[in-house]
Amino acid sequence: MAFFTAFGYVVSVSETDICGQPGGSTKVGNCTNAALSTSADITEVKTYDDTDGGWSKGACTGASYTFEITCNVDFNDSGYGVLKAGAQGAPTGVCIGFTRTSPEMPAGCDSAFALEQAEAAVEGNVRAGSTETVSGLGVVSSVSEDLQAGNVATATFTISGIGPLVYS
Repeated sequence: MAFFTAFGYVVSVSETDICGQPGGSTKVGNCTNAALSTSADITEVKTYDDTDGGWSKGACTGASYTFEITCNVDFNDSGYGVLKAGAQGAPTGVCIGFTRTSPEMPAGCDSAFALEQAEAAVEGNVRAGSTETVSGLGVVSSVSEDLQAGNVATATFTISGIGPLVYS
């Protein structure tokens, strides 16, 4: 079983229009979480012959995703400003382009994860020295601010995807 620490991920955002014409990309500072959730729309299909023994089948008819960015509230962080502007401009067609880039996978046997990396490399899943980038386009569909006394103020922005999710 391989796992990867969540340190070192970089999240960048850009304000864009509904057609996906982004402006410059801006790093979100103080990012504490960058959660991606995908789902598939499954329609149950029934067959009325003996080929499947009466079992139903599921057919994927669509897919969707949300990307949730949690960061410390920092009025001087330009990434935070892009997300706030995206939330305020969502009803007028303002979209947010986002990119999440992983840190580089460590190479060499001196890594604490050498065994897991070797197993994954055998399976063809991970190449030492590689990164994973996921990007998409969406609308800020919700903002949640957590301002508890004595804690660091955080804001969570949920981006609902409106186009394909791209892994590279």
